[in-house]
Amino acid sequence: MARQLFPLLGLAWLLVSLRVKRPAFLLLGVLAAITWTFGVTHWPMRSVYGLLTSNDRVGNLALVQVVAAGNSPLRTAQAGQLHFEPFWGLLVACASGFDPERVLGLYPFLPLLMCLGFALSLYFALRGPEWSPWERVLIAAFATLLSSAPLE
Repeated sequence: MARQLFPLLGLAWLLVSLRVKRPAFLLLGVLAAITWTFGVTHWPMRSVYGLLTSNDRVGNLALVQVVAAGNSPLRTAQAGQLHFEPFWGLLVACASGFDPERVLGLYPFLPLLMCLGFALSLYFALRGPEWSPWERVLIAAFATLLSSAPLE
């Protein structure tokens, strides 16, 4: 049902955008579309995407758990091994308040935050006289579409 509603809601949003005529309103539509897609694809799983099928995701989650438990960001779950990317573990640990259980609740929403951050960073990074707000919104929208397309 959600997949059938998406094109209708997207078209309705575009029609309302024609009436409102504000780039910020169109950007809000881009962010809403990202959130809708996340809600339809990731939310029903109620778990970290790929956790049961990917050793990489399990390892990454373990690296963050070590930091969230109060250890150095350079330490890993394996004894004697140093972490080559300490910033990510420290960032997620800070966001969770250094609570390993809270990391498990936060981790499934990180893809959503990254996608929203990608669109917003493109929009705000292109500020200046060279780009109009309308162009910036379109760049953010189409770059988001392109980045989510399977390139196989």
